[in-house]
Amino acid sequence: MYSKRKDGSMSKNAFIEEATQRFAQALGSEGLTICLGLAGNKLGALVGGAIGSFAAPGVGTAAGIFIGSLLGGAIGSIGGRAFGAVLGPAAGKIITTVIKRDHKAVKDIGDVEPGDQLVFCSGSLHPRCHAIVVEVKPPKEIRVMRNTAASGIVEEWELFKQPIYKVIYGEGKSYDPNVVISRARSKICQKDYNLLTNNCKHFACWCKQLKNK
Repeated sequence: MYSKRKDGSMSKNAFIEEATQRFAQALGSEGLTICLGLAGNKLGALVGGAIGSFAAPGVGTAAGIFIGSLLGGAIGSIGGRAFGAVLGPAAGKIITTVIKRDHKAVKDIGDVEPGDQLVFCSGSLHPRCHAIVVEVKPPKEIRVMRNTAASGIVEEWELFKQPIYKVIYGEGKSYDPNVVISRARSKICQKDYNLLTNNCKHFACWCKQLKNK
């Protein structure tokens, strides 16, 4: 699953949904296995003790505990996985619904187009820089616009190097590429960077995302 996320064949939201499902299945399976195993232990002891009182005292109780624990654990494991399979996807959908945007890894510069919003490493102090693509120059260069602390809104060339991610918006939730670039260039040279309220991500999302979406 992680390898799919890394090579770009699985988006962030798909990764979250699958991871949530697996976690819910594991949690449900282990939880019900323990609970039903203990219940089976007690029930087996009672049944085995009752039977053993007529045939072999002590042996029936031990056998009942053993069989009850096995059956309870097996039923709990199966039931827990089924419970997780139902609960996991629902929980994953809730989480990804709250997250307005998705993104996935980009391995080939051919998958990058003007108007895209990318996330890449811009130095050790800025490992997740958001930028708007304005031009693509294969095989290794992309021209981007981004909001920087030092110079405000800038337009510059960057090397296409991993890791790099493309932000994905739902249908009808982003401007057309030409509009995205026009919005970005309308802010060129502005210097009002704020780490909390107007950073590179705020700028890129403002350029890309339709209002009230």
